[in-house]
Amino acid sequence: MIRSLSTLTFSALIGALFLGALCLIAGESPVRVVEIVIQNSMLNQEDLAVTLFYSTHLMFAATGLCLAMHAGLFPIGAEGQISISCLATTVVGLLMGPSPFGIFLALLAGPLTAAGLGAVTAYFKVKKSSHEVIVTMMLNFLSASVANYLVSHFFQSSESQNPETGTLAPAFKLFSPLFSLANTPANSSFYLAIAVCFLGWFVLSRTRWGYEIRAVGLNHSVAAHSGISRARVITTVLIVSAALAGLSSFNQILGYNLKYQVGFSADYGFLAIVVALMASRNPLFVIPASFFFAILMKGSAELDIDTDTITRDFVKIIEGFLILAFVLAQKIDLKSLFSRKRIDDESSRA
Repeated sequence: MIRSLSTLTFSALIGALFLGALCLIAGESPVRVVEIVIQNSMLNQEDLAVTLFYSTHLMFAATGLCLAMHAGLFPIGAEGQISISCLATTVVGLLMGPSPFGIFLALLAGPLTAAGLGAVTAYFKVKKSSHEVIVTMMLNFLSASVANYLVSHFFQSSESQNPETGTLAPAFKLFSPLFSLANTPANSSFYLAIAVCFLGWFVLSRTRWGYEIRAVGLNHSVAAHSGISRARVITTVLIVSAALAGLSSFNQILGYNLKYQVGFSADYGFLAIVVALMASRNPLFVIPASFFFAILMKGSAELDIDTDTITRDFVKIIEGFLILAFVLAQKIDLKSLFSRKRIDDESSRA
């Protein structure tokens, strides 16, 4: 926990330094840039609602990624899992109608469909020794293609020219808005996302399955000698990780939009990888890391207007520097570094 916190702090400090340097190079005041981002992401209910909406997506996906990373895996399929889960929820709702059974099936459809993608990844990983990065990358493209085809050929809304499905009945809105303002996206699935983060931490640190995940990730040969099945752990963790990403359907469809729109995702699945890395694979730290990146996503939208030389793409540069800072923090033993410095200072005084 302490090492994770020090890594997160170090990464944030390095990222802040890079932010300041890049702003100065671009001819803008770092303080002004930060002020714009905060003003447009937190200081009124409408902007805060969007920020919380973004962070909900990131918490669901990043928590699943933390589990997978602790098992020594690096799946990058959350983007496809989010997309296909939202489509599945919408399609089931449209086909079944707003009956209690239809609503129940729509609720399950998202995470179960995403879990199916996780099972495909697990099959190729365990049975065919395929690398999970390659498999999940291909599944991302496949999910996007399938979603586009189904929407354009079978479920295109007759009331819109945009590539989107019809709208579900109001009875499918299972998660209530967090704010009283009309059409704000933040909803009560935000609380579920926080609960998932705490549950992920509990599973990893307090349960037998969490121990098995960490054991396989640290040394699968030793884990096998201890009676832990690597194949079983990999299969279950990839399925659960995908299902957690699929919970985004609660936030996007059952809490806000009630319809699937092609291209709705603001790269939530890919950004969740950065969040999980920044959180040092600790689900508890996923909460502040998700909120931080949600602030960047929402606040950067106005940089094009309010500054002369900085655009919203500036945030992607910051994300890259934060990943670089994380890698640096992992390579540097901060505790040993500061201990060595203290010993050197004591030696020089002596």
